[in-house]
Amino acid sequence: MPDKAAPLVLVVDDARDMRDLYSLYLIHIGMRAQTATTVAEAVRKAIDYRPDVIVMDVFLAGGTGDEAAARLKVDERTRDIPLICLSGTILQEHQAAFARQCDALLLKPCMPEDVAKEVQRVLAALYSAS
Repeated sequence: MPDKAAPLVLVVDDARDMRDLYSLYLIHIGMRAQTATTVAEAVRKAIDYRPDVIVMDVFLAGGTGDEAAARLKVDERTRDIPLICLSGTILQEHQAAFARQCDALLLKPCMPEDVAKEVQRVLAALYSAS
């Protein structure tokens, strides 16, 4: 069971297998994880849980990652939460808009170890800046 002081990561993906894979791996290495499947759920959980990092796919049920990112970045409660975007395609127009709002980009398919390394890199940069 992860320590309550461990970083909390919100994993947002409409593909259950990807949500489970990434969140379970993050828990395995000592982090905490919450998951969401839709834009609305992602925004609600970001506000409710205030995760240390959000890992979000570009395509979501009920909208897209760029819509969710835009909502998160204008809300004072969530705008400073680092966002790692996941994309399984070459960046097109709205995917590029999503990437511009993110602190990091990973192309799918990516291994859970890669997601964890990026989360750790973003957290290290965040902690060293404060």
